Amino acid sequence: ERLPEPDVDRTAYTPAEVVRLFDSIELEDLHMGKHPGPLYWRTALLFFLDSGERSGALRKIRWDHYDPETGIVIVPAAIRKGQNKGATYHLRPQTRDGLRMMRMLDTTGEFIFGSWHFHESNFFIRWRRIVKRAGLPVGQRHSFHKLRRTFATWIELHGGDATLALLHGERRTTEKSYLDERQLAHVRKVQQPPLPDVLDANYVSPFEDANAAAEFKPM
Repeated sequence: ERLPEPDVDRTAYTPAEVVRLFDSIELEDLHMGKHPGPLYWRTALLFFLDSGERSGALRKIRWDHYDPETGIVIVPAAIRKGQNKGATYHLRPQTRDGLRMMRMLDTTGEFIFGSWHFHESNFFIRWRRIVKRAGLPVGQRHSFHKLRRTFATWIELHGGDATLALLHGERRTTEKSYLDERQLAHVRKVQQPPLPDVLDANYVSPFEDANAAAEFKPM
């Protein structure tokens, strides 16, 4: 007998919560390497929302993976989970401007968001501080992976295909682990079989007619 699958947390940030994250980032007073906290984290969050990339790969992306003229970043398979699928992302103007400012402040660094002079655990510690200051839940269920779920959910909210965007091999993987149904519920349409034309084509609700509504009597 097949054992039941464990319940997977699929919660994503809402747009209002993401605004709170950006507001919290503007209050960040610690540098990340040569970059002011607000610049670094604002650009990193924009990059997450542009790509849905995992934090592990994000911290290994090099400047030579990015073309500032086109706004395209090519992430090689070797630095991504599984190491068998590369990814290509087109960054929005806000993200590109952030990267441009970051490069102006660090013209010799190899990695865009990594390779600082302190342990990488500070990356997670400082993000947790930003989330907490935004008044949002912190903990394992609210890690960086929540941003990947946010990316997937927002793709679907706007009519896109999150399975394709996340480079998943199966739709089931996306639905099981990445889509926040709380946000998607209002756009889901229940598929119903059509009624015969005689019942459906000329139907007018009695409540659209004030007189008919007044005469309506429950059976």
